[in-house]
Amino acid sequence: RSISRAMKTSLTTVNWHLGQLLEYGYIETKLVNSKKLYWPRGMLKPEDSEMIGCMGHDVPSEILHIMGRSQGIRQKMIVKKMHIRQQNIDFWLNKMVKCGLVQRTGKGMGTTFNISENLVNKIEFYDGTARYFSKTLIKLLYNDGLMPHNARFKATRLGLDIKTPSGKKRIHLECSPMASIRRAIK
Repeated sequence: RSISRAMKTSLTTVNWHLGQLLEYGYIETKLVNSKKLYWPRGMLKPEDSEMIGCMGHDVPSEILHIMGRSQGIRQKMIVKKMHIRQQNIDFWLNKMVKCGLVQRTGKGMGTTFNISENLVNKIEFYDGTARYFSKTLIKLLYNDGLMPHNARFKATRLGLDIKTPSGKKRIHLECSPMASIRRAIK
């Protein structure tokens, strides 16, 4: 649905094209929290798809943003900063711990939460592979006759012009699946 909305195209059309991309091995998919996630083949390790799926909501992003500024934060402080019911924060923190975004330390009233050390390593790994995926994408576009021009790679984003039947079109693509997480913790 999000692809359909972003492209202003019918859901049926998007599903057909996704099916074609899956059939020819260009993309991979996994069901995460009753939603299908899609990504370019080889861009994301399937075990990390839970993290990406969790970040499809606003609350985890805001929690990571709050945690990014402090070392070991208590749930009570997150509730106070976000003005959301404690039960909702508890739900999201448990989900974030389960998928590896956050780690829990201590018990009871002394429980604190931190951004997972493993998460920082994953972000660095995926940011490092982003350039490889941008080069692969340019080759695919070229092979499909879309003739990419003026390609610029900044941080993990690729911007380029492609040739379409109606003329040239500028596109911008994020080449790191962890970009939204990186932005949240900085």
